[in-house]
Amino acid sequence: MQSSHGLVTNVFAAYLGIAAGGLLPTGSWARAPRAASLQIAQAQAAARAALVRATDAEERFRELATALEGRRQAKALSEASRLGILREVARARPSLPPETVRRLGIALVTQAHRHHLDPLLLVAVARVESRFDPYAHSGAGAVGLMQIRPPTGAELALRAGRRLVGPAQLYDVETNVALGARYLEKLEKRYPTLREALLAYNRGPAGARQALSGDTRSALDGYPARVLSERDRLAREALAHRGG
Repeated sequence: MQSSHGLVTNVFAAYLGIAAGGLLPTGSWARAPRAASLQIAQAQAAARAALVRATDAEERFRELATALEGRRQAKALSEASRLGILREVARARPSLPPETVRRLGIALVTQAHRHHLDPLLLVAVARVESRFDPYAHSGAGAVGLMQIRPPTGAELALRAGRRLVGPAQLYDVETNVALGARYLEKLEKRYPTLREALLAYNRGPAGARQALSGDTRSALDGYPARVLSERDRLAREALAHRGG
């Protein structure tokens, strides 16, 4: 969208061009100062009117964007409630304020759909990784809800056209969930099975490669099995609540 300032500049320039080159013959600025002043006043009036119209249009656009985002969040919140995500987060992390629980539920559902993931799978990863603690910090340096390492987070953000201001930004719920979902989607595309992708999420690609070079069954029966077990439990509970 063209800015209000640019629009006003174009309108004003166009009117001055008409005044100087179209309506008044050469030298008329000197011979007819009143006509020139009238043309300038008309251009200024038109510019002011254009500014009002552009400002109104921008305001309407912002209002529509806000309303659309509000509807999207309401839909995501409704799904988070229906799937039992809000209940699970509040139960596992009772110290979280209700608003943070809602934000977390919205983020998990929104980012899961954005990255073509099962929302309950993403919830299960967050449950196993941090037990829904937005301020979790591991000994290996992984941060936040989805336990993202700062170098990994910076790379993921850069590929998404964003830039992390610093590692502390990974404690932000929406940022952390968005990066975690992006990372899991990337790994799902890279590995032949979901269990292998989950192993790589937890250990990193190099760690997963090393684990899979040894006792593959033992490696896949650890972290990946726990995540999938949590996902299945959440699915059963969601179904039971809907049936009840």
